[in-house]
Amino acid sequence: MRRFIPLAAAACLAACKPAPPAQPAPEQAAPTPAQAAEDSGPVSPTPADEKNPLHALQNASMEMALDAFQFGKPGIGWPADVQAPSAAEFLALAVRENYLPADLLPHLQGVRIANAAEDDSLHTALASLPRGKKVLVIRKDGAIAELENEAMIPGFAALPAREPIWLR
Repeated sequence: MRRFIPLAAAACLAACKPAPPAQPAPEQAAPTPAQAAEDSGPVSPTPADEKNPLHALQNASMEMALDAFQFGKPGIGWPADVQAPSAAEFLALAVRENYLPADLLPHLQGVRIANAAEDDSLHTALASLPRGKKVLVIRKDGAIAELENEAMIPGFAALPAREPIWLR
């Protein structure tokens, strides 16, 4: 019986040899700006900042929804959750509650706000803003796209499943 123990130990040591060191991954070249734009699809690589009023609106909406949930603050949240009757009323609420700076309102002229709610997917449209002959659209998750027209929105973002789809 004793001679099997050394054989088992030798077999275990042979099977438990450390793996050879991993080879470093080859360095990949950084994508060119053209490749980066092509890889991003319809979503603009625009970073979220105060220069883009739709990003500011999305941030304000998200913060209102989070504060409503986390702190139980009534009367704030996504547009459908606060039962905003119009885009102007929702914007006024965001400014009044200090989630959106008032000096951003002129940059949001013509914005259409979707009747989005907490229960809607993050891929649901939140707002659209005319930009020349095109339209900028932002989803609840902050992804933004510049589309040829509003008829293309369903290809980029889901629409709320309640009426009205867009606040007046």
